Amino acid sequence: MEPALILALLAMGCAMGFSAGLLGIGGGMLLVPLMTFLLTAKKFPSELIVHMAIATSMATIMFTSLSSLRAHHKLGAVQWRIGRCAGAGHPAWFLRRCMDRCAIASGAVWHCFLPCLSHCQQRNALE
Repeated sequence: MEPALILALLAMGCAMGFSAGLLGIGGGMLLVPLMTFLLTAKKFPSELIVHMAIATSMATIMFTSLSSLRAHHKLGAVQWRIGRCAGAGHPAWFLRRCMDRCAIASGAVWHCFLPCLSHCQQRNALE
């Protein structure tokens, strides 16, 4: 990667982080359009530009979310019972999206997802 692109990405990241912290908005709201503009200006393949910008934003969200989760856990502010139930549906949702993309019958996904959802609802009702 060329040094000018690295410097531009670092400057953009610093500006987005500062703006997000100052204004209280999600950095991705600013990062994706600016990164799309930058990648277009640097002549990246047009079919990949938006995907690269969104993927970069999602990777940033993943790391900041994990950092936030760890900090809140240290303060005892994470309700893991709710998180486990919410987390049970995410692998099923991911599998469903993959099956949609691969044009595989999605009936099997619902056989996995519905029992997880039902189990979580029953646990929440009992507690």
